[in-house]
Amino acid sequence: MLHGAGVKIAFGAIVLCVAAAIFPRPIIAQELTLDQIESLVRENSAFVQYRPEITSIVDQFHALKADGLPSRLLDDVLREGAAKRVPPSRLLAALQAAASRIRTAAGILKDSQMWPESLTPQVVSLREELVRRLCIVLQGGVSPLIVSTLMSSVTGGGASPSAERALRLCESLVAILQVAAVPGPDLLSMATTLLSSRLPDASFQSLPALFVRGRIYGLDATTLAQTVTAIASRGGGIILMDNEIRRIGGRR
Repeated sequence: MLHGAGVKIAFGAIVLCVAAAIFPRPIIAQELTLDQIESLVRENSAFVQYRPEITSIVDQFHALKADGLPSRLLDDVLREGAAKRVPPSRLLAALQAAASRIRTAAGILKDSQMWPESLTPQVVSLREELVRRLCIVLQGGVSPLIVSTLMSSVTGGGASPSAERALRLCESLVAILQVAAVPGPDLLSMATTLLSSRLPDASFQSLPALFVRGRIYGLDATTLAQTVTAIASRGGGIILMDNEIRRIGGRR
């Protein structure tokens, strides 16, 4: 369970430019009501092609709201789809996929006892931000199993990793997957080892650069993941990982 001021909400900086492409712009400041969504689609000329699908579109928002989930996370999907003039079927599919990720993210948080039941504005905002961050991780290719495993490994105190540490690691995994298709089992092993390692949270942002270097040296994703895992398990840090990747790649 979260304690004190709760999880500190801040994206861990990721060094790879390629990773920035997967992070959408911030959500709009004020949530659209269901009536406003319907009016937007009916009256705004940018949404004219979506009017026949208005019931299905509004249903996506309504279903989330009815289950106490942050429906406003769909707002940008709706606006971005209209701005790009994607076909109605694609917009509806994008809304459905986003809604599915929201449900998955919320389920992971609930299973990890990170879903405060209080409905104060602060708690609602915290819930939404946690869900938003996990949705980005899921959309970035990190499997629900890996996310769930990491999030369920954290607690609010003692020697266990914090929720923020797990979130930062998840976000770094997204960037890693952009440059190296690490197989699921290797990614899970690496992630769990890193989470419990002595590597500082801030060092997670340096991990993607190691994979970039390794790929330049011609090393495959599995070798890189296993190298990072082995060194982290022995208490080594980024410098030792980098040196080993250079050695294996034949560069000194």
